[in-house]
Amino acid sequence: ISMTYAELGLLSDHYASILSQNEVGYGQRVGICTEKSPEMIIGLLAALKCGAAYVPMDAAYPDSRLQYMTEDAAVTVILTQEHLLDQVSAFHQATIPINVQPKQLHRSKQQPRVKTQASSCAYVMYTSGSTGKPKGVSISHDNLLSSTLARISYYQDPPDSFLLMSSHGFDSSIAGIFWTLGTGGSLMLPPHRIEQDMGELSTLIEEHRVTHTLMLHSLYNALLQHGIIKKLNVLNTVIVAGESGTPKTIKYHFEHLPKVKLYNEYGPTEATVWSTVHRFVENDIEKAVPIGKPISNSRVYLLDVNLNLVPAGVIGEIYVCGEGISSGYLNLPELTNLRFIPSPFQEDQGAKMYKTGDLGRYLKDGSIEFIGRADEQIKLRGFRVEPDEINSALMKFQGVKESAVALKYPTKTIKTEEMAGVDELVGLLEGLNPSEAETILKAVELIEQFNFNE
Repeated sequence: ISMTYAELGLLSDHYASILSQNEVGYGQRVGICTEKSPEMIIGLLAALKCGAAYVPMDAAYPDSRLQYMTEDAAVTVILTQEHLLDQVSAFHQATIPINVQPKQLHRSKQQPRVKTQASSCAYVMYTSGSTGKPKGVSISHDNLLSSTLARISYYQDPPDSFLLMSSHGFDSSIAGIFWTLGTGGSLMLPPHRIEQDMGELSTLIEEHRVTHTLMLHSLYNALLQHGIIKKLNVLNTVIVAGESGTPKTIKYHFEHLPKVKLYNEYGPTEATVWSTVHRFVENDIEKAVPIGKPISNSRVYLLDVNLNLVPAGVIGEIYVCGEGISSGYLNLPELTNLRFIPSPFQEDQGAKMYKTGDLGRYLKDGSIEFIGRADEQIKLRGFRVEPDEINSALMKFQGVKESAVALKYPTKTIKTEEMAGVDELVGLLEGLNPSEAETILKAVELIEQFNFNE
């Protein structure tokens, strides 16, 4: 399906009008439960146009997780695709299907006026929670606008064609969607599971003349290693994010795609997608892989346990302050107060800064190197996973006395020195015996849900 800006505007206006007619507007939240599709874009724009906030809900998520998000965010109505109506209706009755080719569609002479404020919520993004349940991060219009304007300011070349690899349930999608649509580019939504075929992905990039994309480090490494390199020369800018990178990937990039600009971004969901950025150059090959320096709307501090600045080379926890910082977690005031704390620095004038839980250190040039986590949180293919959330669910199974979840790393093959397989979560259960097969199968199914193998 190909859609012009005029058609997208007409369709999103149409569904914004339907939402308004159903008394959905300012202060309410609209679920967007879809696959990666035009309906996804139409739905989120419609929610914003009627004055509401949208809640991205990837249809591939387990129904139990979608139901929890719906209830926790107090979603008024869910916009979805027609073939997903039965699935969505099972956990929420108020649904509206989006048809990209409705029978009657015309532009209203009077566009509806909606009430909203810069500080009001634009979307709620859910991440894994240490309490045993996912937690919703509330992002305001101010946060979203500031993040997008910083992106437009930093990157010299706006995207002519942006390939959106991430789900709308993952915050990196915000970068591609609003950067591209805000600068008049073409947003490319690839087929489901295309990341499993690097040849097909390479062909898609060439055929659609993709200029920009954002990928996990591991996915870009796989594309370089197993894709069709000559087809990737159409690229202008590649952004990697979501997980730690390796010098080997940087080296391979400059050996085969030296004219393609390569950047590394870092930032938590609570800071509206990104807080720091680094553009790679060839002499980065033998160095640590930095996450860079703060973007224009952010201030980043490396602090010790007493909130004192650490000197260069000393590991400290990463704290982020600035215009992209969220107001906090939905329905979790205690956790909000724990993670969003008053800044002790004069230049912030009483603003809140976000305690990321990530560790880093300053390199000689002032850029930051990511070291790891200060807690047990796991980063799996770009997704934040709290082991406590999984353990809490595992402990509810009959017969389980103790449980533990760990990240299993891929093995390195002797011949190629490449990593075979992918990172995955594994669970250890105590108290079960082989006869309790049903419980074991349920536990395996639960852990697989968190492996995000789409």
